[in-house]
Amino acid sequence: MSSEREFDVVLYGATGFTGKQAALYYAQNVPRDQVNWAIAGRSRDKLEHVRNQLGEGFEDLPLVVADSSDITALRELAHRTRVVQTTVGPYAKYGEPLVKACVEAGTDYVDITGETHWVRHLIDTYHARAERKGVRIINFCGVDSIPSDMTSFLMAREAQEQLDEDLGPVQGLFNLRGGGLNGGTLASIINMMESGQMDQLEKPYLLNPGEEQIRSLPKDQKGLRWDKEFWTWTAPFFMAPVNTRVVRRSEALYRHAGQSYGSDFSYQEALWVDELIPTTSLTITGMGLLMEEVMKQPAVINLLKTHGPKPGEGPSEEVMTNSSLSCWFYARSKSGHLVKGHFYSQGDPGNRVTVKLLSESALTLIHEREALPPAFSGGVLTPATGLGEPLIARLRAAGVTLACRVELDK
Repeated sequence: MSSEREFDVVLYGATGFTGKQAALYYAQNVPRDQVNWAIAGRSRDKLEHVRNQLGEGFEDLPLVVADSSDITALRELAHRTRVVQTTVGPYAKYGEPLVKACVEAGTDYVDITGETHWVRHLIDTYHARAERKGVRIINFCGVDSIPSDMTSFLMAREAQEQLDEDLGPVQGLFNLRGGGLNGGTLASIINMMESGQMDQLEKPYLLNPGEEQIRSLPKDQKGLRWDKEFWTWTAPFFMAPVNTRVVRRSEALYRHAGQSYGSDFSYQEALWVDELIPTTSLTITGMGLLMEEVMKQPAVINLLKTHGPKPGEGPSEEVMTNSSLSCWFYARSKSGHLVKGHFYSQGDPGNRVTVKLLSESALTLIHEREALPPAFSGGVLTPATGLGEPLIARLRAAGVTLACRVELDK
């Protein structure tokens, strides 16, 4: 990829709710003399409105107009920048032309999709081509699935470095405080329901290399369970069907590269329940299982379209600021030593935290390119395989807690 590109990174979708948050993140955290960035979208008027909201000093911030259906404009955009950071979803509906343009142009790409069926399509269609060209197409760079993917990766590396042992099965527990749904995320969910792709989420190795999709079938948690390690009840987690598949792809790619997490490694995750007697959680779990079927009904989909947040809408500034995400992970090494991981970030998980994770992923590609995992110079990758340890360092510097502790079994 040429270092002589006009821009280091283009924020595509900057007029949407999450895209505006990304532009504000760059304006507040990224010195312009260190990163040459631009915002992009389909409407110049709306881009100018976003630019005016960034404050003093951004009057000359470049604007790039490109509609997601305009192949020529997307190709021109991709050729002008080293990295594309996109928040334009539903990705299965709008995303492929931009991915194709980036592969053709030799431009790295990051997004925040949770649409595993679409990423399976990208793997089948573009992975080999991107790998040959040295282009990193890195999906899942938001709350789904950086906390799960990067903490599992860190735990495996710490077990090998501190204990010289492989990591066993990892259990992740998530606790989301506050937060809200934005219109873009809802649009992606609706698109998956309408396209009949929700059933793809049931495939536990959907994102693994083709020959591994028929391995034994771990089941996502469906009911309440008692976790004796953390002494708490756990419940099904709505993001688990995405996060677990991403972690499994990372482990498989590292294993194929001769850097296995461990022969007994597996990954599951659930929701941390704050009640000792989980009466409320039991009710919510039952309702959640019922909603899995109800949400497939056309009348419910139409209701969400009518009354749910629209694209460009999202939670208030107060909600985004006062929310948080906490994740705990644990596993045993081969000889029984306990390995614990912790991921924490202040802010609304689906918006404020996701924007930080996505933006730092793009900045890792710009600033830390020579330190990226050498086994994966290109392809349709995960955060752990495409960004690895350099992303961990950037996230810590950006205020994210991403830690691992090994407790020796005495």
